[in-house]
Amino acid sequence: MEVERSGVHVGIVSPGTVLTDLRQSAVDLPSQSNASASGPNGAESKKIAGTKKGAMSAKTCAEGIVSCSDLRQHDVVMPWFYHVSLVLKLFFPSLVRRLAKKKYGYL
Repeated sequence: MEVERSGVHVGIVSPGTVLTDLRQSAVDLPSQSNASASGPNGAESKKIAGTKKGAMSAKTCAEGIVSCSDLRQHDVVMPWFYHVSLVLKLFFPSLVRRLAKKKYGYL
């Protein structure tokens, strides 16, 4: 709000897991034997820790960031269905914490 008078837009983008090398240093990574699985035609596909369907591409994340800027949005959560966790956290914060701990192997 402080810089709004100057025409500067500040938007917060909260992406889910993004398929980048940053995940390689995560504390919740599975052991090397479980880290990748053979995909179709014998190709290796990376299994991202804490996800069931993988992760969004860096390009998809970047497009969301650019869209946030272009549309001057204040808060963007990607993917869209992560909004459910925000609503749940308002009413059941301990449940959301427990689910997050379970997802990342801390329970």
